[in-house]
Amino acid sequence: MPIASNDPQAMQIAAGLVSDAGCDPVEMGNLASAMAFQQGGPGWRAQLTARQLRRRLSLPDA
Repeated sequence: MPIASNDPQAMQIAAGLVSDAGCDPVEMGNLASAMAFQQGGPGWRAQLTARQLRRRLSLPDA
């Protein structure tokens, strides 16, 4: 699940919540990067593994 935040501490909390929900967090970066997974972006409704999503969005592997 892609997540983005301008606050590193908030990103950690969000990543933990996503992980606790049984999903793999994909940390995108700041809020401007969230455009990639909003409607019309390459990550919108992408039913991919975390690794596949990172590749689609040109992010480094975790």
